[in-house]
Amino acid sequence: MKTKTNQELITLYSELIQELKNRKVIRTKNFLGDLGEYLAVQILNSKYDSIQLELQPPSTKNYDAVCKNTNSKYSIKSMTVNQTSIIDRTNSKEPTNLAPTFDYLVLMKFNSNYSLEQIYLLSWIKFIEYRKWHNTDKGWFLTITNKLKDDNEVIKVL
Repeated sequence: MKTKTNQELITLYSELIQELKNRKVIRTKNFLGDLGEYLAVQILNSKYDSIQLELQPPSTKNYDAVCKNTNSKYSIKSMTVNQTSIIDRTNSKEPTNLAPTFDYLVLMKFNSNYSLEQIYLLSWIKFIEYRKWHNTDKGWFLTITNKLKDDNEVIKVL
């Protein structure tokens, strides 16, 4: 790779992205998010008979996949650090509306080389318990803490 020109690398990158789209590994320009969604569906579907996920269109608000068996909605968040992006955006941190926007949250933790390190599966109730408010972005996010990792009601898939 070091011997390639910048233009050759850009061309390779473009070809790689197109091939990953052709294989339905990625669907948008959000590489990490798409990779996490793809792997979450592949891994959860193969590991659990009761969870058979189907990805929803990228424009679907609040969740990324639906379980074919139960119609449960799954939000899938990918990260390379221990903190997610905004998961549940609202105008106020006051708990006036606790209606679930998804049933389960799947946290996909990657390293800097995009190798999957950890997967956590949380219910909406557990999300409510661990979520934190982001004042600037006006929404809720989650941090993978030791408390979350040690919680018996949080499923450690990987």
